Amino acid sequence: MSRRLRLYCAAAVVATVVLAFGLAPASAEGGYATGAEWTKSSQGEKLAYLLGISNLMSADYELQRKHGAAGGSAIPKLYAGTSDFTIEQAVAAIDAYFAQNPDMLGDSVLDAIWITLVER
Repeated sequence: MSRRLRLYCAAAVVATVVLAFGLAPASAEGGYATGAEWTKSSQGEKLAYLLGISNLMSADYELQRKHGAAGGSAIPKLYAGTSDFTIEQAVAAIDAYFAQNPDMLGDSVLDAIWITLVER
């Protein structure tokens, strides 16, 4: 099995686990997990969600690095912005963001990741 296929398989497995832990999209129309869902989730669910995001991001980053970046992708900036954080630190930062900004609970967790970890 090629490295590329293994990365995609691993990412698919992690994404399936994330969905199974309850941080499914906010709506049937394909929305994203929101701050309201995040704040109701257990520590394990939060860690699983971020692990899934991390694995997908890492797989895409490595493919872009190896084969050239697709125009307009935010993955390289996201990868660079989050590389200094452990998953536990990221959970704490996102928890703090939603605690300090309760009016943002309708926003996606991905928005919070970008604001707290990438744009810091």
